[in-house]
Amino acid sequence: FAISLVFRIHESIRAAKMMNAVALGLTAWLVVLIVGSVAPAGRAFVPLLILGYPLFIYTGSLLYPQTLGGLGFVAVVYLVLRYPASRVAGLASGAIAGLLVLAIPAFALVFAALFALLLARNWAGRTYGRGFLLAFALAAVLSTGPWIVRTSRVFGQFVFISTNSGINLLYGNSENARYDTGIVDVSAHVPPEGLGEAELNRYYGQCAKEWVRRNPVAAARLYALKTANYFNFKNKLTTTAEESVLKDLVLAATYYPLLLAGIVRLMLWRKYRLAWPEVLMYLLYFGNAFMGALVYTRIRYRVPFDFLLVALVSIFIGRVIERRAEEGACRPH
Repeated sequence: FAISLVFRIHESIRAAKMMNAVALGLTAWLVVLIVGSVAPAGRAFVPLLILGYPLFIYTGSLLYPQTLGGLGFVAVVYLVLRYPASRVAGLASGAIAGLLVLAIPAFALVFAALFALLLARNWAGRTYGRGFLLAFALAAVLSTGPWIVRTSRVFGQFVFISTNSGINLLYGNSENARYDTGIVDVSAHVPPEGLGEAELNRYYGQCAKEWVRRNPVAAARLYALKTANYFNFKNKLTTTAEESVLKDLVLAATYYPLLLAGIVRLMLWRKYRLAWPEVLMYLLYFGNAFMGALVYTRIRYRVPFDFLLVALVSIFIGRVIERRAEEGACRPH
């Protein structure tokens, strides 16, 4: 849909890619605003870290949904953190979340977890007003509801967003699935004849659940490995010609320092107390590893969440700079 809007103005792949470039810039700006609300001294590091992370540039040059998804995801996080008592912000963030689920259905679980975290935060500290929470939920339902109703009517049964969840679940939970694979051979699971699209989706999903039930140890081990693979710097590619040692080295050298800095910041939580924005972003970033592993984990699925890692590291750097400045100001001259 987004590409079609660009093509109505100028029918060019390059123009569509420019849309991604604009989205990347807007995402960086939102991350700067998030960082500035916690540690203003860390704002200058956001564009440096984003430009120094080639995965953002690579995915931004392709017509995958991850770049626009990153913009939508970061926009929701920004609105949730910046305007916790605003009904308008609740409506905006809920609507963006719903539209993002339509584009990338895997976000449904992410935003369900986000809403649960907001409810928990509200119960503990009353940060979020009831108006915000109700507006968020209402907007998310209204933005996804028409599509769900339409699709369910077409197939004559309830269908949530799409009919590929079952096959994806089987790709990640079957005898040929590995921790670093995506699409695998599932030809052993031959569906009965005459199944419609929705029935086929349900059949594949049941096959995946049955495999897990019959192989609990193997399934648990596979799930743990897929969770760990979320933090991998490379994926096993079907097209081996696209593999490159140099690319792997660059990805490892740019991702793992970010991840390590994020972990170090967690280890120093006593010295640098975690603010609520940091807590929320840490839970979303690392929590997505466990949610994604229910199916399978690929690097490009992690890209929207890597913006949160950039925000966390920038906040950490800013906190260190600000603390040293305060200590220097308190020393006798």
